[in-house]
Amino acid sequence: MSRDGRERWNIPQRPEWIDERRELLYVTGKAEIISSLCPLKRLKDSTYYEDFFIRQLRSVLKDYGLDGFHGADGYAHPRIPVYNGDFSGDMIEQFMRNTNITVPNNTIPKRADWILKYAGGQWRDFYAWRQQRFWEKTVNMLNSINRSLIFNTAWTRYPFEAKYRYGIDCLLLMEVGVDKFIVEVPAAVVELEGWKVKTGEFTEILLIRNDCPYYASVEIDINTPIKSVAIQTGYPALPIAFKAGTLYSKIAPNGIAV
Repeated sequence: MSRDGRERWNIPQRPEWIDERRELLYVTGKAEIISSLCPLKRLKDSTYYEDFFIRQLRSVLKDYGLDGFHGADGYAHPRIPVYNGDFSGDMIEQFMRNTNITVPNNTIPKRADWILKYAGGQWRDFYAWRQQRFWEKTVNMLNSINRSLIFNTAWTRYPFEAKYRYGIDCLLLMEVGVDKFIVEVPAAVVELEGWKVKTGEFTEILLIRNDCPYYASVEIDINTPIKSVAIQTGYPALPIAFKAGTLYSKIAPNGIAV
């Protein structure tokens, strides 16, 4: 966690690796720096953070004899929606190189507005591709040392919302070997326990998923069968249905069906 994040959450200050590498922090469309690391970015020397991360992860897994890696929030999916960031020069340069789209040279807010107005779909597809590239490298390393990978789903969102909001394409991830998912459903427990956070959006999620036929009809075909599905411990499960070879966002009356 960066220095800013430690101050926000009243965590004792001590030197951290990220403090000297602030180029990896998220930059919003308002040119604000958020105290979370964006794993798709590059270091000052132009090397990709993901290559550093994979080397370090390999060492930790082998040195401590761990069975695998849990891709949790911030790694399995971005910390913020793609329409909020990252709009740093680094990510926009990667976007232009990948898509051959030229984003006018301007301030960060104006470049962000231009991308969302004229190339929003390509921006989401770019993030989906970058996530796939990141995890393809990681899965190859894990397979080489016989280690496992399990993923959080994206911030309680169904596959359609995950792609639209966070640039997470379940199909692309499964194509490169991400085949175990923890279905993340904390919205319900936030409501039930009355956490001191803004819960209006969580309430909307619960209502939409139970009452809105548009969301109930969304489905994404997946060619690779899902090998396993787990429910995050301690959270009441929202109804999600999985069928052989296909991932649905339909309502299953008895919770999870495989």
